[in-house]
Amino acid sequence: PTTPATSDVTVVGYYFCGEPIPYRSTVPGKTVTLAQFKALITKKGNYKYFFKKASDEFDSGVILEEVTNDNDELPLWEGKVVGKVEKVES
Repeated sequence: PTTPATSDVTVVGYYFCGEPIPYRSTVPGKTVTLAQFKALITKKGNYKYFFKKASDEFDSGVILEEVTNDNDELPLWEGKVVGKVEKVES
Protein backbone atom coordinates (compact mmCIF):
# COMPACT_ATOMS: atom_id res chain seq x y z
CA PRO A 1 0.00 0.00 0.00
CA THR A 2 1.17 3.48 -0.82
CA THR A 3 0.79 6.36 1.60
CA PRO A 4 -0.55 9.62 0.23
CA ALA A 5 2.06 12.26 -0.46
CA THR A 6 1.78 15.52 1.44
CA SER A 7 0.80 17.19 -1.83
CA ASP A 8 -2.44 15.18 -1.79
CA VAL A 9 -3.76 17.11 1.21
CA THR A 10 -4.52 20.74 1.95
CA VAL A 11 -3.52 22.23 5.30
CA VAL A 12 -6.38 24.06 7.00
CA GLY A 13 -5.76 26.47 9.85
CA TYR A 14 -8.47 28.43 11.59
CA TYR A 15 -9.03 30.79 14.47
CA PHE A 16 -12.17 29.99 16.46
CA CYS A 17 -14.22 32.79 18.04
CA GLY A 18 -11.32 35.07 18.98
CA GLU A 19 -9.05 32.39 20.46
CA PRO A 20 -5.41 33.48 20.00
CA ILE A 21 -3.99 30.11 18.86
CA PRO A 22 -5.20 28.59 15.57
CA TYR A 23 -6.38 25.02 15.08
CA ARG A 24 -4.70 22.96 12.34
CA SER A 25 -6.13 20.10 10.29
CA THR A 26 -5.63 18.57 6.87
CA VAL A 27 -8.24 17.80 4.24
CA PRO A 28 -7.67 15.31 1.39
CA GLY A 29 -7.26 16.85 -2.05
CA LYS A 30 -6.20 20.17 -3.51
CA THR A 31 -9.44 22.05 -2.93
CA VAL A 32 -11.58 22.51 0.16
CA THR A 33 -15.24 23.50 0.18
CA LEU A 34 -17.05 25.34 2.95
CA ALA A 35 -18.96 22.12 3.73
CA GLN A 36 -15.65 20.25 4.26
CA PHE A 37 -14.40 23.09 6.46
CA LYS A 38 -17.59 23.10 8.56
CA ALA A 39 -17.14 19.36 9.17
CA LEU A 40 -13.89 20.20 11.03
CA ILE A 41 -15.77 22.38 13.53
CA THR A 42 -16.99 20.13 16.31
CA LYS A 43 -18.66 22.83 18.40
CA LYS A 44 -22.31 23.40 17.60
CA GLY A 45 -23.64 26.88 16.96
CA ASN A 46 -24.42 29.51 14.38
CA TYR A 47 -21.21 30.84 12.79
CA LYS A 48 -19.88 33.07 10.04
CA TYR A 49 -16.82 31.89 8.12
CA PHE A 50 -14.09 34.20 6.80
CA PHE A 51 -11.02 33.20 4.80
CA LYS A 52 -7.75 34.98 4.16
CA LYS A 53 -6.90 35.75 0.54
CA ALA A 54 -4.70 38.08 -1.45
CA SER A 55 -6.41 41.23 -2.68
CA ASP A 56 -5.36 44.52 -4.20
CA GLU A 57 -8.69 46.06 -3.22
CA PHE A 58 -7.25 47.57 -0.02
CA ASP A 59 -3.74 48.74 0.89
CA SER A 60 -3.16 45.70 3.12
CA GLY A 61 -2.75 43.32 0.14
CA VAL A 62 -4.89 40.77 1.97
CA ILE A 63 -8.53 40.47 3.05
CA LEU A 64 -10.78 38.15 5.04
CA GLU A 65 -13.57 37.15 2.67
CA GLU A 66 -16.84 35.73 4.00
CA VAL A 67 -17.93 32.46 2.36
CA THR A 68 -21.56 31.41 2.81
CA ASN A 69 -22.25 28.70 0.18
CA ASP A 70 -21.35 25.18 1.34
CA ASN A 71 -20.33 24.19 -2.22
CA ASP A 72 -17.92 27.11 -2.73
CA GLU A 73 -14.19 26.37 -2.87
CA LEU A 74 -12.27 28.19 -0.18
CA PRO A 75 -9.50 30.61 -1.16
CA LEU A 76 -5.92 29.61 -0.44
CA TRP A 77 -3.33 31.77 1.28
CA GLU A 78 0.23 30.64 0.55
CA GLY A 79 -1.10 27.19 -0.39
CA LYS A 80 -3.16 26.75 2.78
CA VAL A 81 -6.71 27.55 3.88
CA VAL A 82 -6.59 30.18 6.64
CA GLY A 83 -9.99 30.75 8.23
CA LYS A 84 -11.63 32.72 10.99
CA VAL A 85 -14.82 31.45 12.60
CA GLU A 86 -17.05 33.99 14.34
CA LYS A 87 -20.14 33.14 16.40
CA VAL A 88 -23.36 34.83 15.30
CA GLU A 89 -25.22 36.17 18.30
CA SER A 90 -28.92 35.36 18.11
